[in-house]
Amino acid sequence: MPVLRQITVCTEPAIRIVERRKGVKDRPAEYRMALCRRHRWLAWPGGQRPADGDAERCGTVMDYRPFRQIVDSHVAVWLSPRFQVTPQDHGDDVAAAFRAAHSDLRAGLARPGWQRPAEMGYALAAALDHAARLAEAVADGSVDAEPGRAQLLTALSVAESIDAAERGVS
Repeated sequence: MPVLRQITVCTEPAIRIVERRKGVKDRPAEYRMALCRRHRWLAWPGGQRPADGDAERCGTVMDYRPFRQIVDSHVAVWLSPRFQVTPQDHGDDVAAAFRAAHSDLRAGLARPGWQRPAEMGYALAAALDHAARLAEAVADGSVDAEPGRAQLLTALSVAESIDAAERGVS
């Protein structure tokens, strides 16, 4: 099941496409990322080529990897650098890592002197809370695995996009 991720809020057309394939060139892509000139520094590992004439919007990622690899990517590329938390810090419990990031964010929002728009911080906190709750529900079986995983990946994508907008990765 491909997952659409948006890692910037930039509306420029992409000039570069980054595709990651495991091993042999003819294998299906693991992900496909579209980036404009200004955001090409965000490129993940993979082969790069110029975008086609009808380019996608900058920051669009089509992720074809298995569920856990996509979650691990969100953690490695976004959650851990942003919140200094990993599932390994919590006994490989993804839900606990999301919950810890949510708690840290809420604590930061409560401190005087929060430097960014609070509305964006609260929106990010809500999305992280939703991701944590979905991860808990998938883990304990209170939601069906496949639809629950799809919802979890959507919540993570929304959280990552809100965070990009909040931090100005536009």
